[in-house]
Amino acid sequence: MLTLTYRAVVSLWLVLVLAAPADGASAFPKHFDLRYILNRQGLDIAEVHWRLAPLKDRGFRYSSRSQTIGLAKLFRDEQITEVSDWRFDQGRLQSLRYQYSRTGGKRRRQAQARFDWAKGSIHNSLNGRQWTIPLPANTYDKLNYLLALMHDLDQGLRVAQFLVADGAKLKVYKLRYLNEQRIETAIGPVQCLVLERSVPGSGRITRVWAAKALHYLPLKIEHTEKGETVTLTLSKLTALDGYQPADGQATSAD
Repeated sequence: MLTLTYRAVVSLWLVLVLAAPADGASAFPKHFDLRYILNRQGLDIAEVHWRLAPLKDRGFRYSSRSQTIGLAKLFRDEQITEVSDWRFDQGRLQSLRYQYSRTGGKRRRQAQARFDWAKGSIHNSLNGRQWTIPLPANTYDKLNYLLALMHDLDQGLRVAQFLVADGAKLKVYKLRYLNEQRIETAIGPVQCLVLERSVPGSGRITRVWAAKALHYLPLKIEHTEKGETVTLTLSKLTALDGYQPADGQATSAD
């Protein structure tokens, strides 16, 4: 249950290529700590924890950990962890290593991708099996393109496409700007840009609500496929560069 719904949302953030000038990196947050609730057809099925932190070598580590909760945990006590190590290189976000782990369920999975920019190749492994694919310029891993979305929106871009390494394939995703909406969140009402990705002929639609005042951090993501909707919604904001809660305003929905 968690595997399908988590991948439907998190693997379809569907954002854009990072193409900002070198000085643009200075405005990007160096740290955040957030929690989200994953809801499927009205039932909360998982909590998702996102964390961004700097590394000693001037790089960054972005992680996402998802754990089933409530009734869903009774049927499948499963955890999914993704980790992306990356750096800024000449104003561009550059993936270095991506790791994926799924534990607790029947289908355990361990995967890794190492980005060798000097040789132009991505070295992959999946449950012990290894292979290599070409590494074109401006390629991102399956997790850190969320950060590219935040960065590019802050640079004023609204419609673009990007290339993401997904196992043995390189996939192109496109995202378009719809409008602005003010939505209620765990930290109060927030003005957001609404962006959408749809796949012609598939019936799959993903929408992202990115907060203008919070480095365009996604506060809500909604994915619809085959008549079923899965939603990821912010439940707690513990830390984010430049974020100050309003007086008396809690940072969570506890």
